[in-house]
Amino acid sequence: MDELFAKIKEYSQKVIQWFREFKFRKLFDEIRSMNWVELGHDIRHWVQRNRNNVFIALGVIAALLIGLAVYGQNREKKSDEAMNYLDNGLNSYNRAIQARDATPEDRKNELSRALQIFQLVMNQYASTPAYGDALFYMGNALFASGNYNEAVQRFQDYLKKFPKRYLAPYAVESTGYCYEQLGDLAKAADYYNRVKKMFPDSSIASRVGINIGRLAELQGNIKAAAESYQSVMNTAPNTKWGQQARLRLAFLEAKFQYMSSTGQIRQQAPQQPPQQIPGPAQLPGQ
Repeated sequence: MDELFAKIKEYSQKVIQWFREFKFRKLFDEIRSMNWVELGHDIRHWVQRNRNNVFIALGVIAALLIGLAVYGQNREKKSDEAMNYLDNGLNSYNRAIQARDATPEDRKNELSRALQIFQLVMNQYASTPAYGDALFYMGNALFASGNYNEAVQRFQDYLKKFPKRYLAPYAVESTGYCYEQLGDLAKAADYYNRVKKMFPDSSIASRVGINIGRLAELQGNIKAAAESYQSVMNTAPNTKWGQQARLRLAFLEAKFQYMSSTGQIRQQAPQQPPQQIPGPAQLPGQ
């Protein structure tokens, strides 16, 4: 689909350039000087002499129009089928990660069903818009299943094929979650920073500051962590992650004061608020 839009854009630019270079005044002068009566007679005689060819051409045009109409209907039908499958897969995925009364076996079965449906969409409906979403959410389902290396591959496939789609920044962030679960904090931090560099206007560009700060804490870089949390508070103060950044920053300040206190300990060590790796399962809009 993206290649088709690129071709349309390329041909549109060529048409625009042709119009710019075309000499319309000369064309209008030639049209005004034409003998339209004589031209009409010539066309009529030509049609009479080439009647069979005219009928064949009209038949071909009619067949093409009918074929395009049928193709459009089939394409729309196929897109609708793909979206229905995708919705079913998302329902299973959401039940697996959100249902409070689900047993571990239930969650496993729902994730397995979601993966099967996403794979079906990718195999049988690759030409539809649902293909890209199925590829992305397959990465999410693999992450929820604990298959982090496979999830990385799906997110990377998505970024190669759909680098400009609205889920692209989430795919970059989700790759960071995968590497964090795999214990590669350097790669995780790299991908969190890529979100800010590649998609500065994305709604999650501020949110990844929480992840960057968390990794800085784990590596003992309290100053970098505090700066990251402060940046989240500055850019997204009224959001959920802005509140999280405020809590983390307050904890770091209390910890710093405690560690900087003089010989006598006048207060108890501050209790750290709970943290967890959020992961793709917590993405909005699912």
